[in-house]
Amino acid sequence: MSKLQYKYKDSADDWKILWRNVLRAAQYTTNFTRDFSPIYDQKQDLYYSAEHIDIQPVDFGGIEGIQYLDQGQLWELDGFGTLIKELQKNSYQAGVNLFGFPYDFRLAGAQQVLTNGMFDKLKQLIEQASKTNKQGGNSNRVHLLGHGLGCLFINHFLADFVTEQWKAQFIESFISVSGPYGGNVGVFGQLAGLKEWNLLPSISAFETELLTNALAGLYWQLPNQNIPFASTPYTNEGNYEKQSNDLPIVAYVKCKNATLTAKNMTWAFTTTGRFQQAASLSKAVSAQTELKAPNVSAHIFIAYSIDKASLNRSPQFMKKIYRKKKISDELSDEKATTPVQILFNGVDGLH
Repeated sequence: MSKLQYKYKDSADDWKILWRNVLRAAQYTTNFTRDFSPIYDQKQDLYYSAEHIDIQPVDFGGIEGIQYLDQGQLWELDGFGTLIKELQKNSYQAGVNLFGFPYDFRLAGAQQVLTNGMFDKLKQLIEQASKTNKQGGNSNRVHLLGHGLGCLFINHFLADFVTEQWKAQFIESFISVSGPYGGNVGVFGQLAGLKEWNLLPSISAFETELLTNALAGLYWQLPNQNIPFASTPYTNEGNYEKQSNDLPIVAYVKCKNATLTAKNMTWAFTTTGRFQQAASLSKAVSAQTELKAPNVSAHIFIAYSIDKASLNRSPQFMKKIYRKKKISDELSDEKATTPVQILFNGVDGLH
């Protein structure tokens, strides 16, 4: 997840932190919700910031915008902070061969990122990173590392935005950690009903619904027809089940005797009069179902849940990304020449 900053269009004040500012959300909930919540244009399938405010990522190209959220506060959230520290121990330097790509996840719809300038900025940053590292004998091709929604973002960029020739020139590999390629059942639960958000523990479930019902980055992570069987929820009988169409069950609504899969999730919104959300859902799931290969060297790591036993058996990347301490393996002391890294992040808590 990326830090976002804001300023009001009619104000001469400096930029201030919008996301993630848990204290402001708690003290000035109405203003925070008004400022943070995007506007969705159903006809064009586009997401916009409110007219009264400008919002942008913090420290584009640097690491401050992805390192920590609410650093030093009670609710501190580690974005890439732990991983960045480990990379810095192994010859990576911010602005030299380590770059961050913070982006406005509120407006990151699968279709919109193709035209709203986000992919153009990413392409330029990769080319800049490559050029910066062209001297001194280092590899000047780029590793792209994403987490959560950032994985979908990178995969879409590689598969649908840049050419094969460009990838051959600039991309070394794509490293994907916990990318929800089949979607995330928890995201459906967040959008479908009144539910508090663990990213903002200071506001109510009702206020959370107002805040999240038009977040493009959430809709992009809804369950789709690529969802693997292992991620399905328990049904009312307490066992994993599949429908006759071989799609996993996303939700079972007992009072209506309704079973929802990736094909009919819109029912939860249309039957409750939330037609705009139903439209967002339908278009997002359709785009994600058409998942394409990135056609670069790719390393995909997925974990649906993590316990102590599995962590102790896991590769080193688990320790570096998830801050788990009781892992016996340690990084090699070897300081190899390292290609450039660009880091992305997703919507933490909803992977």
